[in-house]
Amino acid sequence: MINQISEQQNNEKKGKGKAFTIICWTLIAVLTLVLCFLVYTNVFCMKISVEGSSMSPTLESGDEIIASKYKKAKGGDVVVISGEKKGELIIKRVIAVGGQTVKIENGLVYVDGEAISEPYLKEQASTEAHLWNGEITIKDNEVFFLGDNRAVSEDSRSGYGTCSVDQIVGVVPDWAISTKGFLKIFI
Repeated sequence: MINQISEQQNNEKKGKGKAFTIICWTLIAVLTLVLCFLVYTNVFCMKISVEGSSMSPTLESGDEIIASKYKKAKGGDVVVISGEKKGELIIKRVIAVGGQTVKIENGLVYVDGEAISEPYLKEQASTEAHLWNGEITIKDNEVFFLGDNRAVSEDSRSGYGTCSVDQIVGVVPDWAISTKGFLKIFI
């Protein structure tokens, strides 16, 4: 009888010990993941607070996102561009890169002669040429950029023109856009 009680207590202790070990290792794994995420977002990325509505509906004023400092921008990417004034940052979408030809006609944007698909625009949104007119071949090491809210965006169609690749200080990953509300917890 005493042996049975002693054996039962030992089994209970072993069960509690295993559960405690599993909880500890799970906690260590979660803390490690959070630490890695924080290091990644602070060393390899930059935190950006969105101001204005030029990227609506993709990004709204007040959204906080991160941008990768070391990723090369390509067509369709949302990028952070260093403005002409010191400390000024603008967020836009790359439409074309060096060597590509851009044309805006009948509310559509054409790159290398083909209308591009722009699912990120508001329904029935059209792109007007504004001050910019005609067709342009983008120089090497430059990009042509537009805001997603074409009606109010100041971009390559207006006074900005194209920008050099060196002015792009960050590329916003797609996952950062889709999780922008969740990121406020961590950044």
